[in-house]
Amino acid sequence: MNKFRLPEAFLVALKAVNVDPPFLFRKSGLPPTLCSSGDGMISTEQNFRLWHTLREISDDPAIGLRMATLNVRHPPNMAAQHARTFGDALVDLARSTMLSFSEETRIVKTKNECSIEFTRAMLNEGAPVLFLDTAFALMLETGRRGTQQRLHALRVELTRPVSHQEVYEAHFGCCVRFKARRNVIVFRTGDLELPFATYNAKLLARLRFQLDREIARLKTRETTSFRAKLLIVRNFTNRGNWHKKCLWLEGMTNDKIVNLVAALMFVAIVVSRPALRYFARLPLTGAKRFFSLIRRCSLRSDEPKVFLPFRFG
Repeated sequence: MNKFRLPEAFLVALKAVNVDPPFLFRKSGLPPTLCSSGDGMISTEQNFRLWHTLREISDDPAIGLRMATLNVRHPPNMAAQHARTFGDALVDLARSTMLSFSEETRIVKTKNECSIEFTRAMLNEGAPVLFLDTAFALMLETGRRGTQQRLHALRVELTRPVSHQEVYEAHFGCCVRFKARRNVIVFRTGDLELPFATYNAKLLARLRFQLDREIARLKTRETTSFRAKLLIVRNFTNRGNWHKKCLWLEGMTNDKIVNLVAALMFVAIVVSRPALRYFARLPLTGAKRFFSLIRRCSLRSDEPKVFLPFRFG
């Protein structure tokens, strides 16, 4: 997923720690109205900039830890809050992170330990430390709220240089190792079976169904064929019929997509750019006929006069 929608809960958490979202966006080189008047979609690189900038403008080393302890309603996290056990909640949080921040989580269990780490962009050395602080602290906070116990991690490992170690150890209740080989939080395997007092089976079933459906939809959008379809629609379609044409392209097979790309290349090279501008103004039915005509002509490239009935430009 190259882009994702910035969670509303993130904006609420920023305000709760006295950070103005538009100010943070502007300092990060993003439109101040990103979420108020825009679509709220950002890339992983832009997400990194937000968290890096947040660290720069805040003089509180524990701001990420504080954001995780806020009781902010975030629908993707609700499944974790109503899980049966702490272990189930960690799996739900992993799915929520995938949906909210396009980050995959690896959970590895052994006889005595359960380690949790990110496996995508967060493996990068430039991964924002406040994002990691908030994510690890949220796992612990979810466990504490669900079990209604003062749960502690077994240890936390961070790749960054030593900084405010006492703050982190007081929050996680364990040893925090800096300059480590990886960023990981480790719990005792036995703690995974701790039951949640907030367990709600019926609500959990509905929430997980919605969460899994959203993740499946986003993963489908990552496929090569979908990216090709989206590229075609965005580049050769006007706003008026964008969504209808997108739905039409969704149903096309990969073979048809290959033919379509070849046809568009033929138009751009053999005919002219005005032909593409002409397509952008067509309604859906006209676009289908135009594609059909393009393909027939591309198979008979010695007869470009087929395009004469159209006025371009």
